[in-house]
Amino acid sequence: MSLLDESWDRLTESGFHPRLAWEIEFYIKPLNAPAPQAGNEIETQLLALLLAWDKGKDSHIHSLSKESGTSQYEVSSVVFDNPKTYLDAYDATISALHNISGRLGLEIEHSPLPFADEPPSGLHIHISLHNAAGDNLFCYKDSADPDILLHSIGGLLADLHNTIAVFFPTPACRERLLWKDKGGALGQTHHFMTPRTLSWGYNNRSTALRIPSSTLNPQSRHIEHRLPSPHASLEKCTGTILSAINEGIQQQIPAPPPVYGNANDAQYGLIKLVDLL
Repeated sequence: MSLLDESWDRLTESGFHPRLAWEIEFYIKPLNAPAPQAGNEIETQLLALLLAWDKGKDSHIHSLSKESGTSQYEVSSVVFDNPKTYLDAYDATISALHNISGRLGLEIEHSPLPFADEPPSGLHIHISLHNAAGDNLFCYKDSADPDILLHSIGGLLADLHNTIAVFFPTPACRERLLWKDKGGALGQTHHFMTPRTLSWGYNNRSTALRIPSSTLNPQSRHIEHRLPSPHASLEKCTGTILSAINEGIQQQIPAPPPVYGNANDAQYGLIKLVDLL
């Protein structure tokens, strides 16, 4: 039994039912070109064909959006309540991206830092826990964070001391943590957008764990794990995440204070992820 299946079973046996989603960032570039090219109109055709492919199946793409890099995009999944469907949808989407791009004379780059002068890419995993009735257990309780959310965060951060290599399995993953643009607003933006420390926060993209805003839909409240590299195994990362959440809940591991500013700033004195590798 895989760690993912084992962790899933342990949580559900305790009455906690996981729901998961993934996001993958990638670049589109002409076949055999050294770098992406701005204004390549055929990219629009690729993205339209991907959405058409998804509609012809059990739809599992929630959104497709432009990122800040040249010809960099992000595809986000719907929410899954079954680990096999979650993994299969990821593999199918990656395969479809490569197949469609190849037919159009393009290629997909979804490595951590494919181009030195362009922002890195990541694989983000979204997690929430629900009871048997489907209620989201991460929702506010009397206007406060419930213990189950805080203990989940505590478990996730504590576990990273021992499992960081699962999320950053290759040397290129380390380079993603060290990347800085050569100048201008783009580099400053990504110094904030790329998490580099052991941290969490509310709607804070500089933190390793982010609690996105759920004001408009309280039942959508979840943890976004922003660390995994595109080189990492989605199955291993998700299994490690669920195992750490289970440990945090069972051991009632407290969460440290949230970070409201740029978690990469030295003023906070946070542990650097690169020092754990």
